[in-house]
Amino acid sequence: MTGAQHPPSPAGDALAAVRARAAEAGVSVSEYVREALWRVRGEEAWERALAQAREEPGSAPHQSPHHPGQGPRE
Repeated sequence: MTGAQHPPSPAGDALAAVRARAAEAGVSVSEYVREALWRVRGEEAWERALAQAREEPGSAPHQSPHHPGQGPRE
């Protein structure tokens, strides 16, 4: 029985795109996905930290106890 050809699913399109990007980068699909997730999680964590800092009134950016130009804290 011959049926109508179904267009590729969005998941199939996404997988093909990931395979193409991984090939362009010269890495395996799993390595490409792992690094993409790492980047996204890092960006999300950074955005959460910035949002939290904006919500805290009067909070200054954290400085290291040994920030250049400052003596050691006691």
